[in-house]
Amino acid sequence: MNESIKRSSMLDWIGAGTALWFVFGAYIDARAHILVPELETFFTPWHFVFYSGGMAILGVTLVSTWLHYRSGFDKENVSLLTFWKAAPPGYGGVLPGGFIFFLSGIGDLLWHEAFGLEVGIEPLLSPTHLGLAIGGGMMILGPYRAAITSKVAGLQDQLDWPALISITMVFSMVVFFLQYAIPLAGGFAWVFTGETDHAQSFGAAKMVIHTSVLLGFLIHLDQQRWMLRRNMGLGMMLFHGALISLIMIGNQPSMVFWTFEGFSKLLAEGRIVLLSCLITGVIIDLSQRIVRQKGLSPYLAVVGGSWVSSMFFAVWILSDVEIGWGISGWMGVMTSTAILGWLAGLMVDQK
Repeated sequence: MNESIKRSSMLDWIGAGTALWFVFGAYIDARAHILVPELETFFTPWHFVFYSGGMAILGVTLVSTWLHYRSGFDKENVSLLTFWKAAPPGYGGVLPGGFIFFLSGIGDLLWHEAFGLEVGIEPLLSPTHLGLAIGGGMMILGPYRAAITSKVAGLQDQLDWPALISITMVFSMVVFFLQYAIPLAGGFAWVFTGETDHAQSFGAAKMVIHTSVLLGFLIHLDQQRWMLRRNMGLGMMLFHGALISLIMIGNQPSMVFWTFEGFSKLLAEGRIVLLSCLITGVIIDLSQRIVRQKGLSPYLAVVGGSWVSSMFFAVWILSDVEIGWGISGWMGVMTSTAILGWLAGLMVDQK
């Protein structure tokens, strides 16, 4: 990729918007599979949203790359490599990612025709779906990698909003494929009632896994020496919570959520995860400014412990689920995730 090509703010915003479109499509497709398990066709409105989002990302990048190429970029050696090098800074991964996405999409269609649609957690483990995830992840990283390119060139030290949306979508995509291992999704009541040892052990494992993914992304941002702008932690977590809300199925679930009534029901379904994410987002922002200067370990410990604490608090205050965990259990899992954050900080902190 040519570092001399000027970075385009408009391209970054379009890239962030199409990334959100793409990941939103993945989550509403997951919602459809939960609510309509008898789906037996590849051609659904929700697949259309998902695949059109991917094609939009690729299309915008191809057009931008073509314009740079046409402007006189190294035309002496005409080849696919030359064209790829004309991609805007940070967007070089979108093109091979789009190729992987396209091949995986064709493979997914053939897979469904041969074996039918997946059921249960099979969609999260399907080889063709994992190929879509890899290709899609490479495509939605464009705005974030563009920001890294600018940072390396000394042109910025603060993370911008398109880059934040881009990396948040990657975070949400990883969590999407770990739906079976996150606590605040369908069946969360079973986790928090903790009626059996199996329920509590499974619930604790889910909380640790979801926390680990969040901490991993925060560690990456910290190691890149990004200075988050005000309310970026809150923005990241609310974007994430809004997507998770789509797979928190309530008593009267519906796929019609674009009407006022449908949106109200969707908001009611997702109120628990939204509150949990709101609390955690505020704590991330405050901890960045108050605790991080004391070291990475205390910062990650505060976030790790708070994330799980906010889950229990949101379930307690906003649902009729009776939390069956004893004080040793819920205090223990909060402490465990805080310790996890502390140890993770010790492993990577360079000070």
